[in-house]
Amino acid sequence: MELAGQADTNARYLALGELVDAASTFEMQLRAALCALVGSKYAAVIAAGMMAGELIENSAAVAKRHREITEPARSRLTEILSLAKALSEARNRLIHDVWAFGGPEGPVLMRSKRRDHTLPTSGTSVAAVQETAQALRAVTFDLHEALRDAFGLEIATIESQLRWEDHVATMTLEEREALARRQATAAEKMKQHGE
Repeated sequence: MELAGQADTNARYLALGELVDAASTFEMQLRAALCALVGSKYAAVIAAGMMAGELIENSAAVAKRHREITEPARSRLTEILSLAKALSEARNRLIHDVWAFGGPEGPVLMRSKRRDHTLPTSGTSVAAVQETAQALRAVTFDLHEALRDAFGLEIATIESQLRWEDHVATMTLEEREALARRQATAAEKMKQHGE
């Protein structure tokens, strides 16, 4: 049952905020996915600013033709990207459609379509928003894991590599030396733990 009045509004805003937060992490992972599939830190330049739908379509196209991943990895990525597409579309409806209230079944979404004066409606709820946010978080994690399994741990940072290089280029000599010491300490600790 839907809440009424201010409590309903607050619950909806909170759920939509959770959805927006989950979607931003999801889109960052989609950019990382495209960079990983292309296999170049320079893919970040192309992926920057792309909408989720474009990132999904381009990643799926590259995954379909990628010659260096196994068929099971390709199938897993394709399945995850297919789910990602459906969730991205659901997210768009929940965020961009107009929420209307007062119907016998609770809130509805009214969707404006290009060259169509009607406003088709579909039922929705705060719970649907929360479920979509949770599903986006899950598919984000699954995509990260699938990429790691297909390409290895080092691929996880490919999307941010150019930004890191830009940052290092602006560091002073003292900052670069301190960074080198921290990296050496971390490498030694990993060596001691057998990692």
